[in-house]
Amino acid sequence: MALTINRSSFKPLGTAGERVRAAHSSTLIISMGSFAFPSSYTAGGESLTPADMGLADVLFVQLTPVPSAGATAGGILVQYDFASQKAMAFSGTAAAQSLTVQQVKSGENLSAYTVRFLAIGTKVD
Repeated sequence: MALTINRSSFKPLGTAGERVRAAHSSTLIISMGSFAFPSSYTAGGESLTPADMGLADVLFVQLTPVPSAGATAGGILVQYDFASQKAMAFSGTAAAQSLTVQQVKSGENLSAYTVRFLAIGTKVD
């Protein structure tokens, strides 16, 4: 199932009032938004392309999961896989002084989680 992306803002780096220094800043964009995971997670991650985030190419992505009021305790970790352009969800179990983290199983219901993203990349021409 495809992710539904909500993009909240796009701002070119180096615009008035910004304290950002970057080479070729007129070609870089900050994109922020969110998406909800589907009720049936896909093994290997959910597709999240640069175009989904309003970018031509992605240089940096930060993903932060936000559980809804009905989400179970424990939570998930979310990582962006640049090679496959996917958002991958992980969960863990703690025992004594160790933590085991593994990718969420295919088919698991993650619809109680919204993921906020902040991405920096090149702008779409």
